[in-house]
Amino acid sequence: MNAYTINEIGQDHVTKFVVAYGKDGLNADAFFDDADRVANDAFDIGDAAHMEMNGQYSYDGRPHILTLDQTWFDAQPIEV
Repeated sequence: MNAYTINEIGQDHVTKFVVAYGKDGLNADAFFDDADRVANDAFDIGDAAHMEMNGQYSYDGRPHILTLDQTWFDAQPIEV
């Protein structure tokens, strides 16, 4: 089992997603914890990881989905 933490590559992708779909002034850093949580819930069980931007945060009022890539995260083994 691993603990996943978003790395610089992942932060860049999440930031681009937030800039592309988020309301003006939305802080991309606020989405990094969500990305970590989604990655930790999905990757070790072999699921795809998807992060949703709720419509209340998007420029068009619609939800938007970002598929997270495992290479966007650093993995640290943890013992269970």
